Amino acid sequence: MPPPPPPSPAGPELRRLRAVSRRIRRRTAGWLLASHLLFTAVCCIAAPALSTEVLGHVSAGLLLVTLQLIIVLWTVCYYGRAAKEHQDPAADRVRDRLAAGGRRDAL
Repeated sequence: MPPPPPPSPAGPELRRLRAVSRRIRRRTAGWLLASHLLFTAVCCIAAPALSTEVLGHVSAGLLLVTLQLIIVLWTVCYYGRAAKEHQDPAADRVRDRLAAGGRRDAL
């Protein structure tokens, strides 16, 4: 049995950074997957209804695609904002911890 790996010089900050990254990725992936599945389901189930005009020359399909685009853009903005608020400070703490231990090149 191989010996256990040595503890990380970054300590609990690195685990916290990984957890924050994982949480942000899961949330954004969930939003993108849910909106895409909804879009695909509506396109498959109600395909004839998508060609009906809702507002003048604007079809229901165009409104659905616009909604999908808005959700994707919102998700990208959310990811950037969440990374700035949570992930960047955690990464700075890990860098500071490694620099204090003389391991600046580890990241």
